[in-house]
Amino acid sequence: MNAMKKVITLFGFILLFNSVFAQNSWVFVEETYIKGSISGTITKGYLFKTQTRDYYVMIERNRQRVRTRNPEVKILTNGSEYKLIIEDFDEPVLCKKIKEVIETQIDGEFEGWEGETVFKMMNGQIWQQSSYEYIYQYAYCPEVLLYELNGSWIMKVEDVDETIEVIQITNSKNSEKNHSVIETQIDGEFEGWKGETVFKMMNGQIWQQSSYAYLYHYAYCPKVIIYRTSTGYYMKVDGVNEKISVVKLK
Repeated sequence: MNAMKKVITLFGFILLFNSVFAQNSWVFVEETYIKGSISGTITKGYLFKTQTRDYYVMIERNRQRVRTRNPEVKILTNGSEYKLIIEDFDEPVLCKKIKEVIETQIDGEFEGWEGETVFKMMNGQIWQQSSYEYIYQYAYCPEVLLYELNGSWIMKVEDVDETIEVIQITNSKNSEKNHSVIETQIDGEFEGWKGETVFKMMNGQIWQQSSYAYLYHYAYCPKVIIYRTSTGYYMKVDGVNEKISVVKLK
């Protein structure tokens, strides 16, 4: 009986030792800097870019309010996770290293997002918001990071704390080869829409508004993106946050 107790005690000690060892098995990776300014509430989903051009996304719900710029960071790993010890942070953050990141910029004005906002990028890609969020923030050609996490694509815009899920509409700079997206311009003056407005395009096509909505916005030959979804075609005019559904007349 005493022998059995000794075996159980020894087994428990081994489990405890392994548990403690596992918690302290962090291996030093490097000491570098986080690029850019960090301001606001940092929580799950926040993306850090290091001076060595590696990316780490926060995977815990630890919330911290931080205001710092180009802070030093010590990076440790236990194999599957990374721990970032960042200057001016109250405590370390647990992260996952992101392998595929697209670095680009918004092509033109950025005014936030409001549900299904479409974003044209400098690299020719077009992305659409797929998670419902609303935020207003103006910037001209801000830098953008796009990365895949747990099967979804996430977009992080420069100086915006929040991130949103997005889906790619096209990845081709030559929209003539992609029938789901048409990039053109209004042929002449654009004054918004008011029910069944007809739009003549520079590429010779003619489209008509098919959803009832009213909007006044004046522009001369603004750029237009027309894209197809499972429910039909939608038109996004440069400088206008709203989109409308359209049908092709010619």
